[in-house]
Amino acid sequence: MFHTVNGNTMSIRTRLMVATLIVLVVLQLSFSGISFSKSTHEDTKYLNSLQDKPAKFIDFPQQKEVSKLQCWRKSGLNGRGRFDLLITGCGYSSTGFFSKVLTAAGYPIGHEFMATHGTSDWRAAGRKNTIIHPFQFNHVVLLVRHPLKVLNSWFGTKWNFHIGGITELQEDSIMQDREAYHNISNEFKVLEWWLSFNLLGENIAECRMRSEDVGGELLQQLCNRAELPNCAKNWTEIADTLPKYNSHTKKQDSRATWDYLEEIASTDMEMAILNHTKHECLRFNYSDCGT
Repeated sequence: MFHTVNGNTMSIRTRLMVATLIVLVVLQLSFSGISFSKSTHEDTKYLNSLQDKPAKFIDFPQQKEVSKLQCWRKSGLNGRGRFDLLITGCGYSSTGFFSKVLTAAGYPIGHEFMATHGTSDWRAAGRKNTIIHPFQFNHVVLLVRHPLKVLNSWFGTKWNFHIGGITELQEDSIMQDREAYHNISNEFKVLEWWLSFNLLGENIAECRMRSEDVGGELLQQLCNRAELPNCAKNWTEIADTLPKYNSHTKKQDSRATWDYLEEIASTDMEMAILNHTKHECLRFNYSDCGT
């Protein structure tokens, strides 16, 4: 269909293109600092006022921690998920303990398997994870543990990830090039694993907690956040009655220190991974981060 304007034939598509071009020209003039004498738009005045002001970066002071459970957004499912809670992050971060304590409190949470209220599974953070779909949970929480503790647990087990499907999941989720990853020392492979799965887990999570903070206060906050029923419990007593058994602790090594890692870092990539680990360690509010 065509419309006649001043004796000329112009299609609807052409008229829309002309209108779009006019809008783009006006926006370009606004961002170039050209003011319009008859304009009363506050956004135009504001943009004009910025042209002579140099940009500057703001150094935000580190916020004082007020809660063991740090949250930054609401759940996207609003109660429509099939399960209540997913706890994920990097392996060796106490996912098994959180599964046990929540189950002991009356909320069955599986460890690397699905239970009534959800699961605690590091694999869910993986980029190509096909084991646990994170978007079937009402709430997703990232569980973090100090990188040196994770590394010391790995020293004790020497797990090489060679379990059905896990090798591919782990290698497809790391941030480094796979070939380059194969050429770095095992210690830095573990640190890269810690970085990648914590950052990927943070991307799907709404809250973050540290395994070192486990106790009545954190467990109460976690229960409330997950909207589990009847959260008013003596969480400290529940946690204390559980045996402090960790399948990795009896094999745990203690050789992992920042000095040790700096001494053995022999390539630019290994040093970059080490520095990135220190940075994220600080961001997760740990004090001993080798800086």
